[in-house]
Amino acid sequence: MTIIHPVGTKAIANALEISETPEPDGKWKVSRFHPTPILASYLIALFVSEFEYEESYTQRRVRFRVWSTPETKKKRAYGLKGATAYMEFFEEYFGVQDIVTKQGRLLKAFYGFIMRRIGLPMRLRSNLKVL
Repeated sequence: MTIIHPVGTKAIANALEISETPEPDGKWKVSRFHPTPILASYLIALFVSEFEYEESYTQRRVRFRVWSTPETKKKRAYGLKGATAYMEFFEEYFGVQDIVTKQGRLLKAFYGFIMRRIGLPMRLRSNLKVL
């Protein structure tokens, strides 16, 4: 998958990045991603924004990033801790490794819905919880 987006933004998809290169005009960037895993519920998930992220890895080296606006920066570390712990717990509990090589969480003020996509779930920023 290829996403062309304005300079100053980041493109996120449900697959790992291959490259990000500027266009000659200096106004656009081209982000390329590996193919998305074959899934029954949808084809792709993508998001372009000015969000920033914090990053962590599971013991199996699955990359986790939590993306958010600068106002919610303090919640990113909390989200990373919970997300990596959940994945490691359930992989051990069920004895099955997840098929993904990366995970991302988007914290945004959505109104009326939460989207669940493998590799790129979106959460209401007020609903980011770790039990």
